[in-house]
Amino acid sequence: MNKCVKFDTKKYKTRDSPPYSAMDCKGAKLLGNDGKQYVSKADKNGIYKWVKIAENSELTSKIYSYFDGLTNIQHIYKVYPTENKVVEEIFKKDAYIGNQKLSKKDYEKLIHNNKIIKTKVYNYNKIYYSKNLGSEWHTNAIVIGKGANYVNLMDKKKYKISEPIERILFEVDGNWIPFSVIITNKHIYLSSYFKSGIKIIKNREFDGAIDYHMNYRKVKSRS
Repeated sequence: MNKCVKFDTKKYKTRDSPPYSAMDCKGAKLLGNDGKQYVSKADKNGIYKWVKIAENSELTSKIYSYFDGLTNIQHIYKVYPTENKVVEEIFKKDAYIGNQKLSKKDYEKLIHNNKIIKTKVYNYNKIYYSKNLGSEWHTNAIVIGKGANYVNLMDKKKYKISEPIERILFEVDGNWIPFSVIITNKHIYLSSYFKSGIKIIKNREFDGAIDYHMNYRKVKSRS
């Protein structure tokens, strides 16, 4: 019987290390609640404890910052391409580094001076990036997919798409929030931070997609 099982009690769910007993998972490498990798190692007394694994700079070479202009909250997205995962770090208000691809030095400076209040981990099979979205607002945008499920990590809108995706475009509004234009071989899927749900423009009617986004802008300008 496998003794290495996940615990759901507060003690295990709120700590940084994995929500498993290190003694029951001897030698195992698991993801911690903070989104980092740990290994169960024995100390000099033979007691197993979770030890954080030093990050490989190659695995964390893609670090993107995104500042949500609506909530004034700074987000960091650390992409681990060989592990197919993205770790999102949400910072306490007053942290600001804008929207850019970060060097490891800039990232370390940010976390040294500011407090991370929440961490989320996303797994993916496909990932799409964009920054410099062709408008006066400069930001980053990431869409990830796992099977038929896709999510824009910035506005958190979710898509159910079964047909092949040809390309993903991003448009950004005055709050630096990028919403997605996902073009498949059949339809166009659109999102906006200001409205719930996903609009589907069937049969790839581009004029309909343009009108839809223009209506968003008119609504936003009156609010």
